[in-house]
Amino acid sequence: MPRDRAVDFLHNDVKRWLFPLHSVAAFAVTDAKSLRQHIDKGIFAQETPDGFVAGHVAFARKDEFHLRRVFALDPISTFFLFDFVWVNRDKFATSQTGKRQCFGPGFSKGRPVRAFSDYHRFRRHKYELLKKHKAFCQADVFNCFNSFYHHKVTEFVRSAVDLKAGERFGQFLRELNAGDSIACFPQGFYPAKALGNAYMRFLDRDRAITSKKMLRYLDDIVMIGNSIDECADHLLELQYSLDKHHLALNDAKTRVEYSNAEHQERELDSIKEALLEKREHRSSYDEDEDEDDDEDDDEDDELQLSEEELEYLVDLVQKPQVAQEDIELALSLMESESSAMRLLIDPVLDRAPHLLRELHRFVHSAEDDGSLWESLSKRLRDRRPLAEFDLFWLARILLDYFTLDNDIADALYQIYSGANSSPLVRSAILESDHISHGFGDIKRGILRNGGGLLETSASMYGLRGLDKSSRNQAYKYAKRHGSHYSVLADIAKKFRTD
Repeated sequence: MPRDRAVDFLHNDVKRWLFPLHSVAAFAVTDAKSLRQHIDKGIFAQETPDGFVAGHVAFARKDEFHLRRVFALDPISTFFLFDFVWVNRDKFATSQTGKRQCFGPGFSKGRPVRAFSDYHRFRRHKYELLKKHKAFCQADVFNCFNSFYHHKVTEFVRSAVDLKAGERFGQFLRELNAGDSIACFPQGFYPAKALGNAYMRFLDRDRAITSKKMLRYLDDIVMIGNSIDECADHLLELQYSLDKHHLALNDAKTRVEYSNAEHQERELDSIKEALLEKREHRSSYDEDEDEDDDEDDDEDDELQLSEEELEYLVDLVQKPQVAQEDIELALSLMESESSAMRLLIDPVLDRAPHLLRELHRFVHSAEDDGSLWESLSKRLRDRRPLAEFDLFWLARILLDYFTLDNDIADALYQIYSGANSSPLVRSAILESDHISHGFGDIKRGILRNGGGLLETSASMYGLRGLDKSSRNQAYKYAKRHGSHYSVLADIAKKFRTD
């Protein structure tokens, strides 16, 4: 049987999500055919259609103080998004030729562009451009993807694919956000980034923008000019173009300068420059490591830290007011340092909770002397409220790196039942295969009594380790709650239990 590339596309992207749920991908991996049939005949049927379930509005951290609004999608909606964009991937290609160059998520020769590598390609092109021109302007669109207007995006998709497919995608966006036309776009998934990047090409095509050269990575835009005044004119032209799509610039990130000022952005010592270069060349959290087969086998050795570099990082993270960017740098490079866990866990929890996702990755390779549980349990005991993002990633660390015992079970239940818990946080716990310490009963109760599609599908996946008879009995109750639940329950019966 040929491989389903849309399923591969989904499965390979899960690890990059802001809130990755393995259960969401498991249904597509197990039986994509049934999902397609249900979407076509159930959701898009002419008579008595069920429609898509509204997405759970979640809030990821952008930094210590600011949040990013995103959607957590159930398995059916998630598969539709990935399948739709994959089938139409040639319509969402990037272009890096000519005077208007588009970088970032998209497709090239039928394959996803590696976004992290493309970002550094964008930066290199930017610096090369600045060497050749006197002045530049750099701008960022304010709250870009959350400001997309439903009808404008649907209009673009209809023109890019075909009327029927465009109308289907428009229905998906409308029902995803319960009918609201703004903040309807599902951030955080590669296909959404690719489609959004393609939508933003209205800037690349706008002839009213007279800059001789424009580079764009998603909503990060660079234009050049012969003077500050000329660049200021380009910025006005840019804003007129954006306004037609209900978008505006982020004034805090708008710069108009002479090009030689760009290279004075920050002064770095030679060791930190070397560390930043090594981080750039290491496999990023946003990269697909399966595509690195053709890389030089000796590259990893070249990227190992020297003793001097390790000492530098250790000193850096022990400063009383360590910068968040320095914590992030250490997390990306220090996993082989024996004392790294003890040095980094508290700075992340106390000063940089937006790096909890990176901490989860770091824990996989780093040596733990017991300080991880010590710090996590202390954080859960104190009275400071924890955001949804924090709770999700603390749960994932406990589930992925600790053996379930009474202490871990108590910590997980505290997260599950806490005031700031959410369907997304609970789903992260429900999808684990733990059935002892009362978690099996919680999952069975959700299937029996009815819950949201996200939590119910996570519970189905979380009960996959039961014997066949017990599983089917539990899934039988879930099927009574509607056709979406029924198709997922039928797929769940096919889950592998090894």
